[in-house]
Amino acid sequence: SILPNHMDVSNKGSYTSTECGKMKRKEFFQTYYPKKIAGHMWRAISWTTAASLAAVVELVSLGKLPQKGFIKQEEIDLNTFLATQNGKLFNNP
Repeated sequence: SILPNHMDVSNKGSYTSTECGKMKRKEFFQTYYPKKIAGHMWRAISWTTAASLAAVVELVSLGKLPQKGFIKQEEIDLNTFLATQNGKLFNNP
């Protein structure tokens, strides 16, 4: 069945990192629910996608990521990502 917009969830996540010169993919399971942000209720898929992009923009604007060129996902430290204003949204799913 299709869930109404206020019931949608986003479940699986993954990230890649480099450890000892080798790229590793890590997966985790976390349920994200719709969330009220700035007075507007956002579907889980919407806010998780937007917050991810905005968190990376924050890191670039703060000089914590390269200022030009392609940035690989594995170049972004997860804890640094989660410490941004938008990354913090993921701490309380």
